[in-house]
Formats: sequence, structure tokens, C-alpha cells
Amino acid sequence: MSARTESAHDRLGALALHVQRRLEAFYALDPEAPVTEYLVAPGDVAHLPGGGSRTLVARDGDEVSVGVVASELAWDAVLACFDP
Repeated sequence: MSARTESAHDRLGALALHVQRRLEAFYALDPEAPVTEYLVAPGDVAHLPGGGSRTLVARDGDEVSVGVVASELAWDAVLACFDP
């Protein structure tokens, strides 16, 4: 993963977590696991079929894993809104 991607991933993760916590507070919900646990950088799944923004689901026995991938274009668009 490049430094640019890591930085964008960290910034997007921080933004997503902020939104999650605000929504939990607004709706008086108990805090859940951070959304960042499910956020996957595009470069980390480049070897998988498909592309762009998508939800990934994997099953291993009784365990199910979920990941959300935001395309580089989506990352750039979101981060551009918050770039000073």
C-alpha cells in the first residue's frame, strides 16, 4: 500500500468513525464496533475479482467476514470535501 493510500485510508477511516459515533449519539444507540474494522483499502483487495466500491463477504466454516471497499475515486471525492 502506498503512503498516499495509507494516508487516505486513515483519513477516510477517521471520517467514517466520526459519522458513526455522531449517528449513534443522535439516535441514542450504544456504541458498536468501529466501522473502521470493516473498511478495506482498494490495494489490499486488488487481487480479488471485481473492482470499484463493493462489499466483500467471506465464509470460513461458521465464521463470516465482511469488508467494505471504497474505490480510489470515491476516496478522492470524499476526502476532497474535507481537504483544506
